[in-house]
Amino acid sequence: MRRTRWLVLGIVITALLSAAALAPAKGIKISQDSEDFTVGAGAVGGDEADCGGKRAVSGGFFGEFESGGGVPAVIPLVSMRKSEPEWSSRALNIGGGSGDATVYAYCAKKKKFPKLRQGSEDETLTAPQVFDVTAECPGNRRAISGGFEIPDSFTVVTTSMRSGRGSWTVEFRPVSSVVEVEAFVYCAKGVKLKQRSSETSLSSGEVDTEEARCKRNQRVVSGGFDTDSDGVNTVGIGSASRRAGKRAWEATANAALDPQDLTVYAYCLKQPKKK
Repeated sequence: MRRTRWLVLGIVITALLSAAALAPAKGIKISQDSEDFTVGAGAVGGDEADCGGKRAVSGGFFGEFESGGGVPAVIPLVSMRKSEPEWSSRALNIGGGSGDATVYAYCAKKKKFPKLRQGSEDETLTAPQVFDVTAECPGNRRAISGGFEIPDSFTVVTTSMRSGRGSWTVEFRPVSSVVEVEAFVYCAKGVKLKQRSSETSLSSGEVDTEEARCKRNQRVVSGGFDTDSDGVNTVGIGSASRRAGKRAWEATANAALDPQDLTVYAYCLKQPKKK
């Protein structure tokens, strides 16, 4: 009988420890690391942001983008988790003159935030249509953040967003030739994110930034954006997607040819009530 009791007690303790491992501790704080780099006209540049001893749970990018001739127009080619503490970015300057760019890593303590598993999907695309590529989470995990990788060719990202509980979708618009692209999703168990969004309209050729904000009792973990590109004339070029303070995510897009709608998403984590 005593042996049976110890066996039952051991099973209960194991179950409790497993549940604790799946559930992140309350009050997760997201910190930031960033690296600036410069991209010359017609050139490609990149860098990595490093969380150090923390876990990179999401990332972001910024490229200097102006409308008109002889000005920089930096578009992202890569925004992806390079390793557990690192987020990588690479960008192409399709404009004139050198442009500024920044890569961001958003970091959480390893004891507070579960390990992330990666899902990915690659496709071979041909110009000039818009193609969507969706990466699915492995197992019964939830999508926390996502990213993409494009080789060094003129291809624009028109959308990068959470497309379901366990998936991330990226839309690509190749400008010329055939290009291989890849979409990524980074997933975890025990983390439920709430979605907030905001939308703005862009006139033809306009570059603008929109911001989605989490509720007061939430903190932003990651974010994304969506343009209503149709692949023919209506094309929105995403040039920035990044955290804007503790509670907001912002994205920048250019309505390249025709008017555009830009929707920005913030994926938010509820914080414990202050006693």
